[in-house]
Amino acid sequence: MYVEKIEIPSFRVLHDVVLEFGGVYDTQVVPLGSENGGGKSTALQLIFVLLHCSAEPSRHAYLQNLLASDTGAWASDQKVIARLTIRIGGESYALEFLSLSNRFLAEKLESPLIAGFDGERKMEMARSSLAQVREQLADLEQIANLPAESQAEEIRQLPWNSRWPRILQAARTPQDVAQSLSYEIAQRREAAKQRNVEFEALVADWQRTTGILTALDYKYITTYRGTPPTEQQARALVCRAPHLGIAKVEELLSSASSKVFLLGPSNQQYLFLHRDARKALLKTKQRPETTKYPAAPTQKQRPQIEYLTSLDEAEGAMDGFYAYDWLSVEPLVRLFLSARDEDFKNAVKSGHYGNRYTTLQEEVNNLLFGKKVRPRVNLSGNVAGVEFVITDESGAETLLSPEDLSQGELKRLMIYAWLRANSASEALVLIDEIEASFHPDWQVGIVRDLHEWGPKNQYLLATHSYELCQALTPRHVRELQPRLRRSEASAPEVKEADAGHG
Repeated sequence: MYVEKIEIPSFRVLHDVVLEFGGVYDTQVVPLGSENGGGKSTALQLIFVLLHCSAEPSRHAYLQNLLASDTGAWASDQKVIARLTIRIGGESYALEFLSLSNRFLAEKLESPLIAGFDGERKMEMARSSLAQVREQLADLEQIANLPAESQAEEIRQLPWNSRWPRILQAARTPQDVAQSLSYEIAQRREAAKQRNVEFEALVADWQRTTGILTALDYKYITTYRGTPPTEQQARALVCRAPHLGIAKVEELLSSASSKVFLLGPSNQQYLFLHRDARKALLKTKQRPETTKYPAAPTQKQRPQIEYLTSLDEAEGAMDGFYAYDWLSVEPLVRLFLSARDEDFKNAVKSGHYGNRYTTLQEEVNNLLFGKKVRPRVNLSGNVAGVEFVITDESGAETLLSPEDLSQGELKRLMIYAWLRANSASEALVLIDEIEASFHPDWQVGIVRDLHEWGPKNQYLLATHSYELCQALTPRHVRELQPRLRRSEASAPEVKEADAGHG
């Protein structure tokens, strides 16, 4: 999958963004540059979440979090979030993602809706309430069939009704208990009947809502609400493609989901996380109480751990997301395990072990300068980690742990390992702040590296690095406002790319 055009009319700080790719002279590695605050990270996150999460209901919470952060959406009945033209299987498709309000629905109907886009949430609440009443009714009816003498004791075991202790205290005979029980059963039956009517009305209301979307060839994705004070105003995210039906849109979203990846630093503000998690990243570190600071608070010292926990959960839920941590060698370990398994499968099939493991080790060693990598194997024969080796002129080895490498070395190694471990091929790979921790020479070289590591991928790199942009010709660079500033040692300022590149 490749992206040919990105249009973001208005989303947070992004306005009138139009980026085009795939020209005759275009490279597969495209820097997206701007000064701080230009919205590069927001653009990458928006593209990734729309394409990676729309087809997977288990990931819709990340869509909801991201869209809720766009406070400018609530005034419009119909807002275009983004238009993404993607190429899949040699064909181009323009997907338009829109945010719709209940007012949009009201204009299409003669009679008002009950819940509109809030229907799914209210149906679930009504379904849960109905199930609870029916469960209580079943408990009471079962007790009513018991002998009158044992009913009071059985009622005392019910965990859900705080009124019963008072009722039992007032009841003087088993007949009084039976009478109260009969009254409660009648009340529950009436409540169940009423709640069933309410639930069925919400179901019919939701059918009308989705029917409108179907008639317009809008693929409904999810409903979301904003942050206070607009959190009760439900809106819907939908997707459509000109001249294509909903079934084709669903097929395209499903295909795109496995062909888009996002890599970024672990200290980045990811808008697709819940707002409470994002706030945790900005909390002030608190000192423990000491003799020097006797009045200091003693609460947890690093509240940012909440953010990192949410980040870990996001990585587990979204296969295409990786928040790179400088000291994490997990992608490299996974890559060695995968190579070992491939060699074993080859042995089972042909009788001869393959050479994928040794070839991989050679490739990884070529990424390092003056060092070699060596997998650490545990007693079970599994790769349990890696260690690095420096050999001096006499042949003596010095072992290094991963933390002994520079951040730049580990980052370059992990990006390589992650791309290979995830078999990213013919995919859209979005990388944020790729130049961080890289020497200027490596900032230039990473463009060549990506070409070598995944030549069939398309890479969109959010960057502040003028050096990285200079690794390509000006027509290959896309810029958002405010544009990058050149350093004194830089070549002539990057000119605006062809019309529409922005």
